[in-house]
Amino acid sequence: MSTLSHAVEFRNLTDHEAHTGSIAVKRLASRVYALIASASRRAALRRARCGLLEMPDHLLKDLGITRSEIAWIVEHGRFGRIDSEG
Repeated sequence: MSTLSHAVEFRNLTDHEAHTGSIAVKRLASRVYALIASASRRAALRRARCGLLEMPDHLLKDLGITRSEIAWIVEHGRFGRIDSEG
């Protein structure tokens, strides 16, 4: 029987190579985070829209919205911004 041996050469990264790799990892992590945040926001909006659509008309009327306004209100908020207060 014979044994195969492989020689692997290791070298240290230069400071520039290490820094460039670090930047690439940070950019990738930032993009992954943005994708997760976007998916999470879309899922929350979908749950809110479904919850409102399941409500009977008299409850929607108590909230001061009509069924045709649900999509707009969920996406933009009652006063045009999703994070508006009041």
